[in-house]
Amino acid sequence: MALKTEEYVSKRDEKIYNYQAELKEYPTLHHHTADDDLNIDYNFLITGGYRPKKQNLTKYLVSISSEKMTKFFGDGHFCGGSIIKPNVIVTAAHCIRKDMYGLQMLRSVIVIAGTPNRFEKTPKTQVMKVKRYVVYHASTGGESADIALIVLQKNIRIDGVTTDILPLADKPPKAWMHCTVVGWGRVFDHGPLVAEPLYVDLDMWSIRKCASYKRFYEPSLLCAGVLYDPDRDSCSGDSGGPLICEGKLYGIVSFGIGCGTPGFPGFYTNVFRYLKWIAENRADFFGINYSLIVFMGFCLTLL
Repeated sequence: MALKTEEYVSKRDEKIYNYQAELKEYPTLHHHTADDDLNIDYNFLITGGYRPKKQNLTKYLVSISSEKMTKFFGDGHFCGGSIIKPNVIVTAAHCIRKDMYGLQMLRSVIVIAGTPNRFEKTPKTQVMKVKRYVVYHASTGGESADIALIVLQKNIRIDGVTTDILPLADKPPKAWMHCTVVGWGRVFDHGPLVAEPLYVDLDMWSIRKCASYKRFYEPSLLCAGVLYDPDRDSCSGDSGGPLICEGKLYGIVSFGIGCGTPGFPGFYTNVFRYLKWIAENRADFFGINYSLIVFMGFCLTLL
C-alpha cells in the first residue's frame, strides 16, 4: 500500500535500496516488479481485503489526487490520507515530492473527501484545494519520518457519515492490537486500483519482532501483519492512508516488501511518536506570522 511517487531520501531508503541490490529486483516499498526467483504465488490480496456492509471507517479516508484527471473523475489518485481536522490531512511524507513543495504543487494536487467510490462524484463529494504542506523531514533537523500534513484552503464539511475526524492515538501502541487499514490500493501485485475502498484487518507486531527486520526497521516505524495469513497487507496506492486501532489513528501506510510477501510485515509510521509535531503544525494561522504582529504591536506602543 505504498506508492513511491519520487524517491523519499532517508536512511531507511538506503537500507531498502541496498537490500534490493542484493536480491536483484526484489519488490520493495509496495512498488513491485515480478521476481521469478522468489517463486511467490500472489493471490488477490488490499491484498486479502474485504468490504464490510457498513464502511464506517471510510469516512475518515481521503484520496490525494492529481488535479489533471486523464479519463474519469478520481483516476488521478496516488495516495491516501486521514482527516484529523476539518482542514488538515495527515499522510505519508513520500506522497509529497520535493519538487511539489512550491506553487505548482499547490495547483496540481487536490484532496477528495466524502466519496466512497472514487470514480463517482456525488452531491456528498468534496474536492478541496491545498493551501500548504508540512513535511516532517523538511521541517526538522533530527530523524527522518514518513509523515506529512496537508492544510486545505477550506474546511471539509464534517457530517459524521461520509466524512469525519479520525482521533489520534492517545497512548503508545501495544503488541498484537487488532487494527484495520483502509485504502484504494491495488488488489494484488501489479493489479488494478479499486474503485471502492477495501479493508484489511492486521495485528500490530511487537517492537522487538519489528526491529528484527534490521534492514528496514527505524524507531519511527510500526509493523503489522498476520503471521498465519501473510496475504493480508496494504499495497500500492494505499500510501499515506490510516492504520486504525481501537478507533484511533496509530499508523500511516509507509512501505512494504512487496504486497503480502510471506515472512514480511507492512511498515507504518508511528503516529503516537509524532503527536507533538502534529499538534505544533496542524494549527492554521492563515499564513500570518502572529509572533511578528505581536512584536510590531509592541514596537508601536513605544512610539
